[in-house]
Amino acid sequence: MKKVQDERQIGFYISMTLIVLVVALAAAFAHAQNKPGVSAIAPVAGLIARIGDTTHLEFRGRQQWVYESPKKEKDVIHLNLPPFDDKTAVTLQTWTCPLIRKIDVNRHGADGNYELTIHLADGDVDSFDYLTDEPSYLVFDFYKSKPKEKAADAKASKSNEAEAQAAKNVALAKAKKTKATAEYQKLDRSPASTEFLHIQPNQKVSTESTPEVASDASKAQYERGIFDGGDPNYNRFRLKDYQIKEDAIIASQQNIYIRYPMLAMKSKRFQDLMKTPPVYEIKEEENDENKEARFLLTLFNKERWGAFFKTYDHFRTKFPETRYEEMLKNLEAEAHYRIYERDHDIKDFNAARSLYQYLAKKYPESILNERNLQIVGYSSLEKGDGAETLRNLEVLLNRYPKTADRDPARLAMAEAYVLINKPDDAVKTYEDLVKNPNDKNLGVEAAYRIGDVYFGEKDYAKAIETYKDVLKKYPQYRTVYPNATYNLAEAEFWTGQYKSSLNDFIDFVSAFPTHESGGFVLTRIGELLQILGADQSRVVGAFIESYFRYPNSQGSQVARIRMLSQGL
Repeated sequence: MKKVQDERQIGFYISMTLIVLVVALAAAFAHAQNKPGVSAIAPVAGLIARIGDTTHLEFRGRQQWVYESPKKEKDVIHLNLPPFDDKTAVTLQTWTCPLIRKIDVNRHGADGNYELTIHLADGDVDSFDYLTDEPSYLVFDFYKSKPKEKAADAKASKSNEAEAQAAKNVALAKAKKTKATAEYQKLDRSPASTEFLHIQPNQKVSTESTPEVASDASKAQYERGIFDGGDPNYNRFRLKDYQIKEDAIIASQQNIYIRYPMLAMKSKRFQDLMKTPPVYEIKEEENDENKEARFLLTLFNKERWGAFFKTYDHFRTKFPETRYEEMLKNLEAEAHYRIYERDHDIKDFNAARSLYQYLAKKYPESILNERNLQIVGYSSLEKGDGAETLRNLEVLLNRYPKTADRDPARLAMAEAYVLINKPDDAVKTYEDLVKNPNDKNLGVEAAYRIGDVYFGEKDYAKAIETYKDVLKKYPQYRTVYPNATYNLAEAEFWTGQYKSSLNDFIDFVSAFPTHESGGFVLTRIGELLQILGADQSRVVGAFIESYFRYPNSQGSQVARIRMLSQGL
C-alpha cells in the first residue's frame, strides 16, 4: 500500500522534478611522481578562473620561464608557451567569460611551443603578465580597461593609472613572498586587481583596497556567484538547539515530502575527447584523388556539412578503394557528432558511434585506434548502456594496459555497474581506484563517488558514514565535488537527522550559490525550518528566496506550491 502511495506521490509531482546532472568541476592538478635516481621535469599545468572583474590565467611547472609578452592585435592576443597537459588544453578550449570569447590552442607552434590565440570580447580588454617566486607561477590577468577620457581628464587619468600600477607592483612583490607550501588549486595568491572581496575565518565580508591585506592569500576564500554581502554564509537559516521544538517535529510526521533527485556526477570523458579532435592533414599531390580528398578536408574544416556529405558520396563512388579511407571515415564520424551537438538528433549520435566502431575494428594498428576505442566505450556510457560500456572499456584496457586513460576508464566502468544494478561491483571498482590510482585526483574522485552508490540504493546510514569519512579525509575537495554535501544532507533528512541536514544544506548553498540544484536546496531548508519549529517568517523567507533566486528551477516551483497550499 505504501508503494502505491509513493507512486501516486511521484506521479503528482513528476512535472516539478528533474534529474540534476552535475559536471565535475575541474580536478586539482596532478603531481609529478619522481622515482629515486631518475630526474623528471614536472609537466606544465594551467588554471583559468574569474576573480572579481578579472579573468585570471596562470601556469606552473617551471622554475624558470622563457616566454614573450602577449601580442595584441585589435581584439586578439597571441601567447607562446611551453607545452602543457591535455587537461589544461581542454579547459582553455572550452572557456568563455565576459572578457574572453574563446581560446584556440595550437600544439604545433614555433620551437615546439604551444600557441594560444585568445579572442577577447572587445578591443577594450587588456592583459597584465608577471611572474611569482616560491612557488614559480607565470600569470596573465585580463581586465576591462577604462574608455579614453576627455582631454580635460587626461591628467587625472594618468595619475589614477600610475596609482593602479604602483598598487600592482606592491601586490606583485607580496605575491613573490608566498610560501612554497601554498595549495595551487585554492588560488592562494593575490589577484592583479587592487580591490576584491574576501572572507577570513570568523570575519565578516569586507572590501579591501590595500594590497597588504591580499598578501596572506592562503587565509582568503574568494567568493564567486550570487551571495548576500550581509550574510554570505546563510546564517539567517541556522537554528540554535533551544530554538528547536520537539512538538513541531512530531507534528511534521504527518506531512508528505518529495524525494528530490540524487545529485549524481556523470563522466565527462566522452565530451572531453570530442572537444580535442586530431589534426588532419593531407600532403599536396598532383592527382585527382588527392585534390578531391583535400577539398573534402577543406569543407570539413569550414563546417560545410551538407556540401561535405554530398561531395563525400561522389568521392566514394569515384574512388571506392581510396587510400584516404581511414582519414575520411574519421572526418565523417566527427561531422556526424558535430551535427548532433547542433541539432540534438540521436540519429547523428548513433551514426558517429557506428563509424568509430568500424574504425576501431578495421584499423587496429592505427595511431588513432586507442582514441577510437575510448570514444566507443565512453559513448556507450553516454547512451546509458552499462553492459556495452563494460565490454568496450575492457577491450580498451586489455589492448592498451598502460594507457593513460586507465583511471577514467575505471571510473566509467564503476558508473556502468550502477546502471546494470551491480552496486557491490561499483563500490569494489571505486575502492580499487582509491587504493591504486595513477592519478591521485581521480582516486579522490572515486572516494567521493562511493557514497553515491549507497545513496542510490537508499542505504542512507552507510551513505552518511561514507560521505562524512571522505569529507574528513579530503576536506580540500569539498568545493570540487558538490555531490557529497548535497547527498549527505538529503540522506540525513530521510533518516530524521533534521538539524544536521539543515546545516549541511546551508553549507551547500553557501559553497555553491549558483548551482542548478539551489532551488531544491532552499526549498528543503524551508521544509526543515518548518519541521524544527522555526518562526513562520523564516520558513516563508526560505521558500521566497528559493522562488526568486532560482525562478526557472523545479525546486522553486515546489517552494511556490508549499506556500500556496499552506496559505503562506
